[in-house]
Amino acid sequence: SKSSRSGDVLAGEVTLAGRPVEVIIKRSRRKKWYRYINEIGRGSRSWRAWKKAWNMLVRGIPTAWPLLVMERRVMGYVVDQAIVVERVPGKTLAVTNLDLLESVERENLFRRCGRILRRIEEVGFCHFDSKSSNWIVMPDAVRGATPVLVDVDGVRFYRWTAFGIQ
Repeated sequence: SKSSRSGDVLAGEVTLAGRPVEVIIKRSRRKKWYRYINEIGRGSRSWRAWKKAWNMLVRGIPTAWPLLVMERRVMGYVVDQAIVVERVPGKTLAVTNLDLLESVERENLFRRCGRILRRIEEVGFCHFDSKSSNWIVMPDAVRGATPVLVDVDGVRFYRWTAFGIQ
């Protein structure tokens, strides 16, 4: 778990249909006063993350599955919010020891990351926050190390060709 001025990220486990499911709970907070104003009409950060995650999933882009969005409203305005997503097994790319991977597996991992970023752009989105801590390297006995996006808050819908990978 981690906590900062912008929110809390907690790990836990819930039981769905008698099966335990590991989850991540993100509870966003607003760091600046003007965020209260500019969220009017846009929806809460949790709802925007929910929509972006489903936009990625229906287009075949591997990301953590969103499971639940919760909001507390006062007079119609969101004052507290949380999103629950599946916990993807593995470590973030930032802390993965790449020296332990075979050179072919390491190259495949980075090629897969590149293919995911290109796919995001092919479907009309841009990822403005594709840092190594937003990728989980999921172990897979058949395919090898597989990258999965876990934080799609940085994905934006843009059809401008000036952005993106050349």
